[in-house]
Amino acid sequence: MSMAYGGALNTSLWQGVIANSPYTPLQYNYNDSVPQNYYDGMVKLTGCAGPNNFTCLSNVPYLTAYSAAVNLSITLSVPYTWSANPVTDGILLQQAPSAALFPGAVNGEYAYVGHTSNEGYVFVPENLNTSAQFLDWLETDFPLPDNLTRSLILQAYPEPSDSNGQYTTQSGRASLLYAHSTFVCPAYWLALSYPNGKGYKYIDGVGTGYHGSDLSIFFLDGTTYNEASAVSYVDLSMSAFWTTWNPANNPTVAGLGWMPYDYKSNYQQINYNLTSADGFNSTYAYLTEIGNLRMPYQCQFLRAIGPMVPE
Repeated sequence: MSMAYGGALNTSLWQGVIANSPYTPLQYNYNDSVPQNYYDGMVKLTGCAGPNNFTCLSNVPYLTAYSAAVNLSITLSVPYTWSANPVTDGILLQQAPSAALFPGAVNGEYAYVGHTSNEGYVFVPENLNTSAQFLDWLETDFPLPDNLTRSLILQAYPEPSDSNGQYTTQSGRASLLYAHSTFVCPAYWLALSYPNGKGYKYIDGVGTGYHGSDLSIFFLDGTTYNEASAVSYVDLSMSAFWTTWNPANNPTVAGLGWMPYDYKSNYQQINYNLTSADGFNSTYAYLTEIGNLRMPYQCQFLRAIGPMVPE
């Protein structure tokens, strides 16, 4: 919705966006081979093959369409993903995020955007043990890049021994690439796309830092760790944003000088970070840090190759 209609909606519908781990899968053009395969499969499974297939699909009973969609997600989708993803149609979504979020053509005026510290872990296989297995995963998850673009991806995400400690396994390699392309870099791009110092950025490293782990803080389900000790940092910053458009008005972080994520603040963001623990399901202590944590260099790279991915 931030990108809808090239930002032409401005503030006519809403003023501020909260994007926690913004899920941004590969956004193909509507007529690319991947979405076309999904459409062809939907037509076939619903009995709508023929010249008036779209009209037929529009009148298919819900349960028939639902069953077909589930079938497609199982048979055609990349593991851990879904068949129904946004596509670039040139009207509602005019460009992929890597391009659309660059000039700041967004709706709304304020943004509070962040991601967890280990977004990709739950989305990639744990049994990627060899370079060949990583390459097979890469070709499955990122099917469109040509050989040159794929070689550039391998340079940006090299073998574990050459990664300067960013990861130590092939699964970790895939996890970082998936995290960057799907959650982390879109979060940086979105925060930067709100001009005049109105986009705030955070990283949530509480607990495991896996995608979805922050839900335990938001809803206090009590299943993972003592989330209550993080609420005053995480939840109250979010509530301060939607009441004042400034998460730094949360009294817990007010003394830290949290500023918008832009060049004036040297790209400052807040890091909700685990500092100590005395065992699983026990009391955790949290340090709220302000840091000049620049965008990962891979995010600039992914933006550059965005049209070929499409990212």
